Formats: sequence, C-alpha cells, structure tokens
Amino acid sequence: MTEPKFSRELARTRECARLARDFLELHVPTSPARDSLELVTSELVTNAFTHGIGEIQITLESGPQSEWTVRVSSDFDASAGPPDLGVQKVRDTLAENGRGLQVVDAVSSHWGWDIAGPTLVVWATISQ
Repeated sequence: MTEPKFSRELARTRECARLARDFLELHVPTSPARDSLELVTSELVTNAFTHGIGEIQITLESGPQSEWTVRVSSDFDASAGPPDLGVQKVRDTLAENGRGLQVVDAVSSHWGWDIAGPTLVVWATISQ
C-alpha cells in the first residue's frame, strides 16, 4: 500500500508560511504531530523565503504510526556557495532570528538536507 503524498508550490510572498500551514491543515489530522509539523514547516518555508530564490515547493508524506515527512525545496544562489545549514547556538540571546534550524532539530525525529544543482531540499520527519 502506498502512503499518501501531497505537494504544493508556493509563490515567494510574505504569506507563504501561512499558506504552508493551511496546506497541512487540509492533509494532516488534528494531533500533536500536526502541531509539530506546522511549526517545523513554518520554519523551513520561512528559511526558503528568506534565503532562497524562486518558487517554494512543499511535499508531505505520511508514514506508519502517525509519522509525517515534509520536504521544502527552493533554488538558491549557487554563485554565493552552498547554504550554511549548521545548527549553531545563537550568541545573542536577544536576537530576533537565527534559531529556526535549532527549532527544527529539537522538534523533529530526523532532519537533513540535499543539494541538487541550484536546488536545496530540507526535510524533517515528525513522529508522535
């Protein structure tokens, strides 16, 4: 049996994180897993909006026992070198940004990234 898989392309607008959460609301049942998935997806889409170029693609797959994997992809400026995807501690405790991947790391079961040419795909799996 094939697990459900859903995709959506988002225009690079300030509403893309909200639109991503709306997309999840349509496809993921209400549960603690959905809450975590919405948080992680918001972080990944916001990073794609902030650091990427072009359209943003979201792919959502369900797995066994309430496991969900989200993939967020967008192109990046390859001439600037590969993106820095290290989970670093924010040195300024009052900083308003820089914690997104720390949140993803804390909330997801597994996460990672793949680069294929100019496209960066960041994925996270939520198990609850």
